[in-house]
Amino acid sequence: MKIYENKDEGKRTFQCSYCWNNGHNKRACSQLKAHYLANKDWGQGNMPIVGVTKEMFSDHYQKYHGDAHAQYQFRRHFVYAEKLYGEQAGNTPKKRKKTKCGFCKSEEHTRRKCKAMGKFIKILEETEKVYRTKFYDQIIVGLGFGLGAFIEFSYQSWDIDEPLIEQHRGLVTKFDPASITIGNLQPRWNDYHTSPQWQLDGKPSMVHHWVAVGFIGNKYAREKGNIDPIFVNSNSGRTITNIMAPSPSTPDKEWFLGKSPAFDWVVKKRTLRALLGTYQFAIQKLHPDGDSIVKGFQKKLDK
Repeated sequence: MKIYENKDEGKRTFQCSYCWNNGHNKRACSQLKAHYLANKDWGQGNMPIVGVTKEMFSDHYQKYHGDAHAQYQFRRHFVYAEKLYGEQAGNTPKKRKKTKCGFCKSEEHTRRKCKAMGKFIKILEETEKVYRTKFYDQIIVGLGFGLGAFIEFSYQSWDIDEPLIEQHRGLVTKFDPASITIGNLQPRWNDYHTSPQWQLDGKPSMVHHWVAVGFIGNKYAREKGNIDPIFVNSNSGRTITNIMAPSPSTPDKEWFLGKSPAFDWVVKKRTLRALLGTYQFAIQKLHPDGDSIVKGFQKKLDK
């Protein structure tokens, strides 16, 4: 099988930072060990360095560096070599770090057994369900957005009463329901930011937003009424400014909600403090018990 033909390709190549030869690092460098053992008393006074010459380097580096640089390398690495090969090396027992959870920082368990992490994932899933339910009710059913909808896509200014510019009208030819997620509420420079994936006449929508998803233009949302602000673009930029003909078919609600992405990946190598700061707005805005949930987590972090 081809997967095994080039199995050595892409392997990491080590270069020693002491002798600059390939195939090992300074911890396994025989040159450093030999040089230290020959000069182990060097650090006690102004003693000459013996046996450290440019021959320690490969032929390539010998062209550019002489004995003086080789001895500079030895002086620079002497303390490190003494820790490895000196008389006291290995005699100091390492202190074992106290077990601590990488998620909530509790000293009573590890990340693998962290109940707070499982609870946080569940809360994100519940928050996600509320967000997608609102989108389905207000945008898909309420306004008729979806595949085949005939819409107007324009550039709106900061002033809600200013006329729209760069108006484009066409059919929604692609819409990924899994892209409707609370990640849409994150700033676009955030690691957890996601954008709604849909196309107008086969071209990406080019919706750029800073904080809220900005799916619907503010003037159009005001005309329609009862649109949650989390779906309204209150900034200047490209946005949907009219849905003139609704989608000819409406997806089943349970099917749409079932397209929600999982959240297990979110907590990997992240702390509760960092994630709470990221998702606090969404939880407080959408979850029925948002305020009490956030306060409970904050209380846990303050312990």
